[in-house]
Amino acid sequence: MRIRSYMKKDKGSFLRLSNRLTNVDFPQYRDMEVMEIKQKQLALKSLENNKDNIFIAEVEGECIGFIEMKEKQDFFSDKIYAYVATLVVDERAEGKGVAKRLMKHAEDWAVQRDISVLTLDVFASNNRARQFYQHMDFEEDVIKMTKELP
Repeated sequence: MRIRSYMKKDKGSFLRLSNRLTNVDFPQYRDMEVMEIKQKQLALKSLENNKDNIFIAEVEGECIGFIEMKEKQDFFSDKIYAYVATLVVDERAEGKGVAKRLMKHAEDWAVQRDISVLTLDVFASNNRARQFYQHMDFEEDVIKMTKELP
């Protein structure tokens, strides 16, 4: 497996894998159809505005996952931190160390920019991802609470 920069030829795989981001149990107030549309819009926007910070996990020429990185500014400290905007692994490649390698690449990406904090967001119902991130030594910071009103 190798991790490399995004190339134009990856667009189809990138969009296909991006669809996995809606395979989560969302709260009932979220419209699944809208979530799928918004996810596709986000993916296309990433390709338009941030493709230099998208990295592909590849095996024998096949894209089996990707990670998208961004720099963000912390509201409280004003420090710049590295942000994992998206991490997706093909379901056929789950449990084979792909996500771990992509996260290591994210850490290296941050260190190369003299950034000492790596952050991400994850849906509360995505237990598998949350366990993975905890295993990778991430800690919960801000927890968003929601309540559907009548």
